Amino acid sequence: MTEKLRGKQIGKNLFEATIEYGKSNEYSGMVFQVLNWNEPAINFYKKYSSKFDNEWYNVSIEFK
Repeated sequence: MTEKLRGKQIGKNLFEATIEYGKSNEYSGMVFQVLNWNEPAINFYKKYSSKFDNEWYNVSIEFK
């Protein structure tokens, strides 16, 4: 997102629309990832009573 669009609650509105879509379709929940150093994002997700799982790691193998 460009700096010009920050603070206009576009991400918040999209996130809330995604939650409402899931609820209206009777989904059981959603899973997503946030980097452990991204404090603004972590604080944002905490507002939605998100549960943080300390057991999961992102893992990749590169074949060169």
